[in-house]
Amino acid sequence: IEYAFELLGITGLKGKMQTAYQAASAKEFQEPLDKIAKRRNQIVHEADLVRHQRGGGLRYRPISRTSVREALDFLVGFVGKLETIVA
Repeated sequence: IEYAFELLGITGLKGKMQTAYQAASAKEFQEPLDKIAKRRNQIVHEADLVRHQRGGGLRYRPISRTSVREALDFLVGFVGKLETIVA
């Protein structure tokens, strides 16, 4: 994300986001974002299936409304903070 914003002339995005989050470390917003991206990739690229050793049946990864709501809430806040930086 930071590289894409640099291409648009916005530098130091990580530091600006850290300030917007009033975070001691960028990990406070990077880790949830990485978790959401990983889950998205499991859904899109792996058909959301759990991999089994030989002969195992197919099984979908569980997902809950709560985890989806938490991801959406995080992303809404993240985008809101991005908008304040680029505005």
